[in-house]
Amino acid sequence: MIERFPRRIGGTVALLVSAVTMVIALTGTAAYAGDTPTGYWYGSDGTGPAPQGTGVEYTMPNCGGAYGSYTGQLNQVSSPYNVASDSNAANANQASGYGVGSQNSYFIAPPQSDPSYNGTATEATFWGESQANIALENWGSFYGQSGINLPGNPIIYADLENSIEYTWNKGTTSLNRDVFNGFWNEVHQRLVSIKGTKREIYAGVYSSPYFWSTFMSGSLGATYEWTSETTYGSYSSGNCASGWNSPLGYTADFYASYNQGSPCAVAWQWISGSADYDQVYGSQIVSGEGGTCN
Repeated sequence: MIERFPRRIGGTVALLVSAVTMVIALTGTAAYAGDTPTGYWYGSDGTGPAPQGTGVEYTMPNCGGAYGSYTGQLNQVSSPYNVASDSNAANANQASGYGVGSQNSYFIAPPQSDPSYNGTATEATFWGESQANIALENWGSFYGQSGINLPGNPIIYADLENSIEYTWNKGTTSLNRDVFNGFWNEVHQRLVSIKGTKREIYAGVYSSPYFWSTFMSGSLGATYEWTSETTYGSYSSGNCASGWNSPLGYTADFYASYNQGSPCAVAWQWISGSADYDQVYGSQIVSGEGGTCN
């Protein structure tokens, strides 16, 4: 069940909860082989790579160290890009002090994909809110299943990118941002009752510096940011990232006024293509609970 409470943010009606702070401690944060520096964790998203091992501590293939994070897609409850076993492994590790557990993303459609599109900010915002509610319902349905472990740090990232399904318009950056704002307003600090407990969900964004500067507008605040690198190097262990940098000279570039030192800069997809690898700054995620990162 999703509990709804009205509020107003920036002139837009949104739904929120009274503040409920989850206290989740990162224990065992000593750096493991490959998980460097302390506070950073390896992980993956979508279809992998899958963690190794049959129990805690599950480890990260190719890079070594603990499997500290998994981000699954919520566009469908049974999406092939939301692998239950990977999610469970990440959450089992987090419960034992290895990482931040599972997170989720939702692939956002642009304003022109709205069947009721009329070019107004009001409709674009409503379109973002509508997509957020699907993401929230799918989140509850996925984690409500028997045998699926609840996440310790619930984040839903708005996935902003061009694809075969969706193409964003450079000429409607204001409306594009309205869609994102509607999604953010609806998700951020939403309280969900599930399996006899309540979890507060936080809003995030997944994108690239190019996409944000080309198709969106404005800066961000209080939003967990996950940035992407289109491709780099090989999948060999010697090329795995350390913090926001790789031995091949690649570095994580954030966007929308964020940089590597920003409290909300929390994740880097540093290899993509046939497999998505991620580096997550777990210390930033935990310290930002309650929507306090900015």
